[in-house]
Amino acid sequence: LSPLDLTALLQDPVNVASNLRTYIAGFSPGATEVLERYKFDDKVAALDRAGLLYQIVVSQYELSMTLPAGPAGCSMCIYVDMDGVLVDLQSGLDKVGKKMRKKYKKREDEIPRIFSLIEPSCKATSAIHSPATKK
Repeated sequence: LSPLDLTALLQDPVNVASNLRTYIAGFSPGATEVLERYKFDDKVAALDRAGLLYQIVVSQYELSMTLPAGPAGCSMCIYVDMDGVLVDLQSGLDKVGKKMRKKYKKREDEIPRIFSLIEPSCKATSAIHSPATKK
């Protein structure tokens, strides 16, 4: 388990990249392996260099406050699909029947074709676009 959560990341905007790495290091071995294969750290570094990482963490925190607890009781989860898009897992779960959700309770990421049903997180998308539109 990570010593940090998204709330702690928000309290230190200057060190958000290193703290996000610490947060991710507390994920399960399977989750960290996926992120390593996906080269998630490269994306964190790029977003940090562009000055966007903190805004994305803020948007994920705000989104997490509107969703029910995630898999295995996770109260604040960041979901990133394999194309690097921050996603709204609930949007995919809403498209799956109750029977399927019950069958895969606490391991929703194993629902067949779930990732094809998930929508991008609108708050994360707006966090990326908002600096470009401000004057």
